[in-house]
Amino acid sequence: MRLMFIYSLPRNRGYASDVRAYMRVAESLGHEVALYGHDHPGSTVKRSTDIESADGVVIIMEMFYKLQEDHEALRQLMNKVPRRRRVIIDSDGMYNDVIHVTGDYNHLDERSSKERMALCDELSDKIYQTTLTPLRPNVGSFLFAAYEADRARPLEPAAKEYDMCYVGNNWFRWQPMKRVLTGINGIRERIGRLCIVGNGWNEAALSVDPALRDAACFTDPAYLGALGVEFRPAVPVAEVTSWMSKGRFSPVLIRPLYEHLKIVTPHVFETFTANTIPLLAVGEEYATALYGEPAIELVLKEHPSEQILDVLARPAYYATLVAAVRQRLANQHTHTARLKQLIEIVEQ
Repeated sequence: MRLMFIYSLPRNRGYASDVRAYMRVAESLGHEVALYGHDHPGSTVKRSTDIESADGVVIIMEMFYKLQEDHEALRQLMNKVPRRRRVIIDSDGMYNDVIHVTGDYNHLDERSSKERMALCDELSDKIYQTTLTPLRPNVGSFLFAAYEADRARPLEPAAKEYDMCYVGNNWFRWQPMKRVLTGINGIRERIGRLCIVGNGWNEAALSVDPALRDAACFTDPAYLGALGVEFRPAVPVAEVTSWMSKGRFSPVLIRPLYEHLKIVTPHVFETFTANTIPLLAVGEEYATALYGEPAIELVLKEHPSEQILDVLARPAYYATLVAAVRQRLANQHTHTARLKQLIEIVEQ
């Protein structure tokens, strides 16, 4: 089967690593995955505009999809592919009514919600969200991101450049980050260097509409400064794991809306491929549904200071928990399994 993904393939966020993984897996299974678009110099991803030869088209929609700019072009593309062969992956929970969760939200207003859902309905009957528990009865579950066991680095408790190194952009993630930093605050003199790698933590994303930017990129610069947090700009997705591995532990942060909807992002798998101890700033329900019982001890507690010290003092013990989670992910959350599911969806 020949599948074509329609996706912007951002350089330092999103599903870029997963798209490449699907391409590798597809080739090994005798299928093909291509990315819609024109090849350009230096590109490492196969692109094609031959959409008519595709057996199925998978549209990966994120918040930044521009309805007014992209809608007509996408509709014209879809005229060349039968409706039954089109699949939409809603990765941001936007195929829903307006939802607000402690300052986080999927739409600014009802108009935005209705426009997004109308577009999806126009393009396909096969609408899937990256959550195990979609809210709407006509939406299926498909976790586009997956775990790459062959990329997992050995867990080595050697000296690291940082005690904490978080890699990820700040998009409604200040609340879970504050939980981690609150645990560090009371024991700061016993913790080494702290680093955050990503955009929107120490400066605003100026390209984003101010109304959205002020909420999505909110931080407390004075608090971060008092803790001595160091900042690095966002890195390409290919460098994410190596940067996570610079820290003895690396938080897994899920924005409030995503935890409410149980949306699964690439970050929840990537962190477990790094040479670090993932510290899960999520609820136990979210963690165990994805990672299983061994993850409970990795979930950030209500008063996390002693827990953080314990992670730093007993890395070998926590490495056994990470290994157990890795085994579960390797058994249940691979790109091979995802691709087979996606083919079944297209063929329905």
